[in-house]
Amino acid sequence: MNQFTGSMARESQFYFFLSNQRRRHEQPSLSLSRVKNTPKAFEKFENFVNNKDFHQATERAVKNPLGKDAQHILKSTAPYIQMSGKHVAFSPMERNDAMTSLCAITQRYGTPSVFLTVSPDDTHHPLTLRIAFPSTSNVKFPAKPEKFIEALINEDEEYDQVSISQLAIHKLVTDSPHASATVFKLIMEIYSVNYSKYHYRRQQKNYAIIK
Repeated sequence: MNQFTGSMARESQFYFFLSNQRRRHEQPSLSLSRVKNTPKAFEKFENFVNNKDFHQATERAVKNPLGKDAQHILKSTAPYIQMSGKHVAFSPMERNDAMTSLCAITQRYGTPSVFLTVSPDDTHHPLTLRIAFPSTSNVKFPAKPEKFIEALINEDEEYDQVSISQLAIHKLVTDSPHASATVFKLIMEIYSVNYSKYHYRRQQKNYAIIK
C-alpha cells in the first residue's frame, strides 16, 4: 500500500481481495488453535457431526432451513463457530464479542459519567496528503514538504506545482482511502492512550484501562 507510486493504494478491488484473504486465512488457524486448547469441547463436536443421524438431519435442514432440524443443528454448532469466529477481524461474531466486553467493563468500572465524541479531520491532515500523493523523487514534494503546512493553513490553491484546492484534496483522499485510514488510526491511538487513558489492543483482543 505504501509503494511510492500509490498505484495499489488506489485499486479498490485490491482492498476487498486483501480483506477477504485475511479473513479466510485467519479462520483455519484460529479454529486449529481452539481445537488444541479445548480438546474436550471439540471431541463432543466431533461425535455430534459423526453421528449417523447428523447427515440425514443436514439434508432435511437444507430442504427446510426454518425447520426443527435446521434449528437443532444451528443451536448445536453455533458455540463452536463463535469460539473461533469472534477473533476474525470485522466479523459479526467479533462485534458481538466486543459488545460483551463493553458490558463487562461497565460492570467492573461502573457507568461512565462523561461521553466524549471525537471527529478528527484526517482528510486535511498533512500526513494524509503526503501519503496519498505519489512520490516522484527524494527532493520534491511529498518527500520534502518544507512549507506545505503553511500552504494548507493559507488555503493556497497550489503548492510546488501541485493542486491543493479543496476539490483536489477531497478527490485525492477519496481515491486513496489507505492514506486517510492510516492517519485516522494513528490519531485515534494517540488520543485513546494520551487523553482518554483507554486503549483497545486489537491484536491481543483485549481491552485495557491505562492508569
